[in-house]
Amino acid sequence: SGDAVIRVSEGDLPTYTVWYDAAGGTAAPAESEHAPGDTVSLGAEPSRAGYDFLGWQSDDIPPGSEPGGLHQPGGTFTMPPRSVWFTARWEQQDPADVTVTIDPETPGAFGLVLTPNPLEVVRGNSVTVGLAGGSPLAGGSDWQWYLQGEVLAGQSGSSLTLGTADLLGDYNLGVSVVYQGVLYSGDAVIRVSEGDLSTYTVWYDAAGGTAAPPESEHAPGDTVSLGAEPSRAGYDFLGWQSDDIPPGSEPGGLHQSGGTFTMPPRSVWFTARWEQQDPADVTVTIDLETPGAFGLVLTPNPLEVVRGNSVTVGLAGGSPLAGGSDWQWYLQGEVLAGQSGSSLTLGTADLLGDYN
Repeated sequence: SGDAVIRVSEGDLPTYTVWYDAAGGTAAPAESEHAPGDTVSLGAEPSRAGYDFLGWQSDDIPPGSEPGGLHQPGGTFTMPPRSVWFTARWEQQDPADVTVTIDPETPGAFGLVLTPNPLEVVRGNSVTVGLAGGSPLAGGSDWQWYLQGEVLAGQSGSSLTLGTADLLGDYNLGVSVVYQGVLYSGDAVIRVSEGDLSTYTVWYDAAGGTAAPPESEHAPGDTVSLGAEPSRAGYDFLGWQSDDIPPGSEPGGLHQSGGTFTMPPRSVWFTARWEQQDPADVTVTIDLETPGAFGLVLTPNPLEVVRGNSVTVGLAGGSPLAGGSDWQWYLQGEVLAGQSGSSLTLGTADLLGDYN
């Protein structure tokens, strides 16, 4: 006779992660952990110069009530049995206007003030410059506009619309006008910058496993190699799944570690997909170390199994016990009815903890 411990545990992690991607903005909410069924409040809105925040978008929970199915900060949702990823959605603001006014602080200087100065604009936007409401300069004549000291051809009125697609950096914008026989002039700096981040993030969710690859940053068009596979006791790794790039060539559209993809102009999230392994067998052998003790060794001991799996116990190949009779199996000292052969299959759906 002999015995061993069967250790039955809940195999999955009890909580999942909520992530936020600011998608070119800053101050994304911190990630958080929640159990399935929890009521989760959405994080605060991020910020992005030149853009209005529309809401949080996610394909992992039902659509929200806002246009486009968006969710608003402070709203709530019920945590599903998986991790959830939210991406900020933005709308570009109209380019700011620069107003031209007479400089009242220096009478007789005939100066013009362009406000704001500098004017910061995202490359590709248009800059609109016009008069402040009610300005007496509306009756002026001989308007001239300058960029870097050069006259802007075709710009002879009291307003200017300047495209910035070919500009990057700081530029001097000048203007002059004749009013009541007096020449007024002024200038300001237009600062043109690339508004969007030049790189985006690749994230990995081990989905109950450990050792997920670290996040990485890539520019659109880069060739990106997928990170190494994670590990999870009792499961085989099938591949990485993502809704943010075209499906892979593996069954179910999965991607394998070491494979490559072209980085799109957005962040990408990969989730590990798993398949539960068959439960391990426990082999029964005669205890050769104590002749005459008639002991049996059940190996491994303890046997660790995920709740819901079956435990199969049988003889080692070639064991002389195959000719034995009167087999009895016990759980916690109680005879297992109907189990009288040299092998046992034991379900664990109703078990949790250590059993003899």
